[in-house]
Amino acid sequence: MWLLIVLAVPLVGAFIWLS
Repeated sequence: MWLLIVLAVPLVGAFIWLS
């Protein structure tokens, strides 16, 4: 579960940054 969180955080951050 931690791996999912570690991968999801930067992914969401990049998605917001590109928006």
